[in-house]
Amino acid sequence: EADDASGTIQAKSNATDFEDGGFTLVTGGSSADQMAVATSITPFRCDTGLPWWITTRVAFDDHDLVEFFFGISEQKVNVDSQHTSAAATGKDRVGFVKDVHNDDSIHFAASKNTGGTIADDLDTAQTYDADGSVLTMGIHWDGAGNIKFYLNKVATGTEPGVMTLVHTYTTTAGIPDDSNNRLTLFIENGSAAARTATVEYLQGAYTTTVTPNGL
Repeated sequence: EADDASGTIQAKSNATDFEDGGFTLVTGGSSADQMAVATSITPFRCDTGLPWWITTRVAFDDHDLVEFFFGISEQKVNVDSQHTSAAATGKDRVGFVKDVHNDDSIHFAASKNTGGTIADDLDTAQTYDADGSVLTMGIHWDGAGNIKFYLNKVATGTEPGVMTLVHTYTTTAGIPDDSNNRLTLFIENGSAAARTATVEYLQGAYTTTVTPNGL
């Protein structure tokens, strides 16, 4: 599913850094317009014994005029500014989040009902501080109480490298084990001009033979 009320999603075959193709998410042209893509089913939750991983590779056209979220979310993608909504019942999430457009900091979110956090510092600080930089982000739930966040960032025109571990989250109160979540990539602009995310891929899978919810 996609949030396309004021934006567009389009296949891209000749992106500068993604020669094998991908797609673009483009917001509308008014401040705080957003665009997102997500799975229509909600198969992801942090159940014991059911490990999963998700990953994406993406570049944004303007580092200080964009906000973004990548991860799993209980909310639908058409909820206004869903990446910054307060932790509450029905709003669980796990992901990377750039929650302020004119602050380069990349944070993490992990919330269950009112517990956890919607934007906190990573163990190893990360920024999105140059237009067009290529971000590879990955999140792994190990099925045993640990959510691990991995990231690699390179300048445009540079070959992406191996993701490294930048945060491990173990706080039970913020691990969403009672909700069904969709895989989501979300962007929001910070000015009265359209912003573009160019996406190479958006992937997720369970690494178990037991069938999880929704699959």
